Amino acid sequence: MDILLSKNRFYTTDNLAQLVFDSKKGTLIILHTDVDPSLAGQGVGKKLVLAIVQHARQNGLKIKAECSFAHAILTKTSEYADILSS
Repeated sequence: MDILLSKNRFYTTDNLAQLVFDSKKGTLIILHTDVDPSLAGQGVGKKLVLAIVQHARQNGLKIKAECSFAHAILTKTSEYADILSS
């Protein structure tokens, strides 16, 4: 399953999952993550978070998560510490 970027969202090619964000002063602010129940337990939400992490690193940006799911993934994964906004 591919993850695509369009404007301020990362989404799956089947449109059953998305991560919506805003951008302010060099920081990507994750607003919410939605995953259809049919995809539950398949790691799709984590793939969306990884996609925004890769995007932030490639563009020299930081990430702040207002979404509780994304916040949990970002703070529990030590490899993401470099892109977290303080």
